[in-house]
Amino acid sequence: MKRVLITGAAGFLGSHLCDRFIAEGYRVVGMDNLITGNMDNIEHLFELEQFEFYHHDVSKFVHVPGHLDYILHFASPASPIDYLRIPIQTLKVGSLGTHNLLGLAKSKQARILVASTSEVYGDPLVHPQKEDYWSANSAEASANAAPSLAARAWLLSGANTGEVVSVVMVGRLCPRPAIPSGCDPAGTRVDRARRRSTAPRL
Repeated sequence: MKRVLITGAAGFLGSHLCDRFIAEGYRVVGMDNLITGNMDNIEHLFELEQFEFYHHDVSKFVHVPGHLDYILHFASPASPIDYLRIPIQTLKVGSLGTHNLLGLAKSKQARILVASTSEVYGDPLVHPQKEDYWSANSAEASANAAPSLAARAWLLSGANTGEVVSVVMVGRLCPRPAIPSGCDPAGTRVDRARRRSTAPRL
């Protein structure tokens, strides 16, 4: 049975992902530090054999025993109210958290998907924004943009050096995903380690 780690599992998106992956026949490992997540969102899953939960902050070293096929990194405050209230934690989860999960993905040979935010583009002057577009961010936007930019840098560095087998970055608050190096806009990844084309679907 395939096994997936979902960070931010007690949040709105994370909890729905837990439900969906269990319904699709996966074993799900949920992880959340509950700084903004709510256990009520996943309480119904605790009676299931195919669900396990770790109360853990991903900005610290992450260890999950056993194999993992996929990692979905959705651990981050997603509300402007939250990321202005706890900016240090927001920065850590986007930067250190992504770094730690990339290390876990490398050790498990797992595919990783990281949720980002459209705040990386600030208040854009160009629509739609291409991957090489950069914009000055307001202080409010920067509180959320900085960790997303750090996460993006970790992902692209890992993909470009071949240290990470397969990465996908998607927009949490916008419909357009950021395409990692080695992918075409249609989303077909040329996998450096395996030298074959694979679709970045779970």
